Amino acid sequence: QIFLNLKKQSSYYNFAQPTAGDFLKDVGTMGLGKALERRRMWNSSRMNPTDYSDVSAATYTYLMNGAPPAGNWTGIAAPGERVRLRFVGAGTATFFDVRIPGVELTVVSTDGQPVEPVTVEEFRIGPGETYDVEFTMPEGGARTIFAQAIDRSGYARGTIAPAPGMAAAVPPLDARTWLEPVDMMGAMATMGAMGGDAHAGHGMTEMPARARHARTEYGANTDMRVDYPRTNLDDPGAGLRGRGWRVLTLADLRTPGGDPDPREPERDIELHLTGNMERFIWSLDGIKLNDS
Repeated sequence: QIFLNLKKQSSYYNFAQPTAGDFLKDVGTMGLGKALERRRMWNSSRMNPTDYSDVSAATYTYLMNGAPPAGNWTGIAAPGERVRLRFVGAGTATFFDVRIPGVELTVVSTDGQPVEPVTVEEFRIGPGETYDVEFTMPEGGARTIFAQAIDRSGYARGTIAPAPGMAAAVPPLDARTWLEPVDMMGAMATMGAMGGDAHAGHGMTEMPARARHARTEYGANTDMRVDYPRTNLDDPGAGLRGRGWRVLTLADLRTPGGDPDPREPERDIELHLTGNMERFIWSLDGIKLNDS
């Protein structure tokens, strides 16, 4: 039933659409002209600035090892003990931003592959991904393992504590932020092609390479093509920029000892992840799996 609803309306479960109240807040902070320009940009692009998740906590209950937030799944660790936690993104279609407030996490492995250890305080995990993190259990009792959904509609939560039955304060959900043009339109947004302000730190120094679109991408299965993709491995992503602590990026993940195969590629094969967001169709080079 959920899938059928999404096929009819891709934003069916998004109850965070921009409102008149949001517009008035924008007018108060950025002025009438910029507030109107912001709305005009999103309307002309026919995109949703809060399109983070297909299904929200209005329908899902987010679980940690099968337990809802009120169930308070608990792992036991003594103060001073070195602990490894393996996070598996077992949700169907939800990205989570994970942290243990006040605790530094050293990422040592991802998707079963060891990486050079990198210490952060938060990381984003998607469906099917795995991150192994290590930390030293601090003094002072229980700590909350907090995994909020990328759309900030809900969270999964557990506890790491010296004894069962303990709990720590659960942080509030972050305020939901709007996507930026750079999140939707690749490098063209950074070059100001859409008239929006690109996020600081993602300015272009040279013209990026143009994508080579297959003929099959020009059809009803694809509602948008990015002509100039951007390299954004050092970008933590929407909702995680400007944090007061270090957030993991893909640029932080490196193979211990360097590239195990230093040969230069002999061929380039370009594949595009494509789709039609309104019709909830997902494809490679515009071709769905059952038409492939």
